[in-house]
Amino acid sequence: MLSLGEAQRIAFARILIHQPSFVFCDEITAALDAHNEEHLYSALAKYAPRTCLVSVGHRPALLRHHSHVLHLLEGGRWQLLEINAENAAAIDRITALTTTA
Repeated sequence: MLSLGEAQRIAFARILIHQPSFVFCDEITAALDAHNEEHLYSALAKYAPRTCLVSVGHRPALLRHHSHVLHLLEGGRWQLLEINAENAAAIDRITALTTTA
């Protein structure tokens, strides 16, 4: 039987091998330390650059591996923010909400 961290590493390996157009990740690095998380996301960027990665996670460090944040609001509304200096304050508020929830 695999540990959760081993299973998550295998999930990354499958992404690298198959290089799908889209990947939806739900807490795919939750069982990994920050160093391994950084290493695996960097490998995706380098070896699967055409894969669109959509991640659900609570670690603010994930932001550096993505270009946008999708903020789900009440009543089925949503807001898509590009990760840049102009939106930094709004993204910081969103991040604060997810890390304290």
